[in-house]
Amino acid sequence: MNHFYGARFTQSFKSDEHWYEINHEGGKALLVTAIIIGIFGIVGLFGDSSNSSYQTVGVLVLLASVLLACGWNYLQAKRIDRDLANKSMD
Repeated sequence: MNHFYGARFTQSFKSDEHWYEINHEGGKALLVTAIIIGIFGIVGLFGDSSNSSYQTVGVLVLLASVLLACGWNYLQAKRIDRDLANKSMD
């Protein structure tokens, strides 16, 4: 657990278990994001990437995928925090 990398939500710093589970989910979200961006890059490599509409869509794909990954990880952090709180009450 540190303050330099990883999913640094308030929930992440509650315990080591929170940190590892939240970052595990964040890693999966970023993997999906990397695959989407990679596929788009490969399409551009073999297609007409000089087209301004391709470049505009590329920026939108990049921003949307990163923002969705961050949002998904935040929602997962809230779920993990809730699940761990319920687990400790049992």
